[in-house]
This record gives sequence, structure tokens and C-alpha cells, in this order.
Amino acid sequence: MDDTPTPHGPNASLGDTLFAVVDVETTGLDPQADRILQMAAVVVDARGRVVEEFETVVRPESPDEYEHGAEHIHGISRQMVEEGMPLRSALENFLSVVD
Repeated sequence: MDDTPTPHGPNASLGDTLFAVVDVETTGLDPQADRILQMAAVVVDARGRVVEEFETVVRPESPDEYEHGAEHIHGISRQMVEEGMPLRSALENFLSVVD
């Protein structure tokens, strides 16, 4: 077994570990009914230096899924959502950053 430290996994040393700071904004708290509006991730090293970043507004499958409360709570307008990234693409990009 190779005991070489890696950025993640059981042999990682704290100094080599990467951390993902994640933020997700949604239309509400119900995972069955509410939708993701925005997602962001910042990957930092053990010293807090930013290694990688990702942020996007998510375009819902249907414009009816946008709720006007989102602008009041999150500052995310209908126009921002309409210009956002499709959920599937957003998730693929998000996972490529935090994985």
C-alpha cells in the first residue's frame, strides 16, 4: 500500500487537503417541490488559498418554477434565472469543481 499523502483520501495530510465551501440557493426548503436557483463552490487549500471557483444561476426547466420571492430573499431576478445555466450543466460543472 502506498502511504504517499494525497489531496484527499485516507492518507491525506491536513496540509495537502483541499476543502470545498459550498452555497446553494433554492426557492424554498422542500426538496420535493422547490428548485435550485443558484449554486457556488470555492475550493481552498489548508492555508485558505483559493484553488478553484464556480458560481452560476440555474435556469429552471419551466419558467413557472421561478418564484418572485427569490428576488426579495436572494436578489435573483427572473431575468437572471432566464439567462442562467440549465440545471444538468450546472450540476456537471459544480461536481467537476468539488470532486
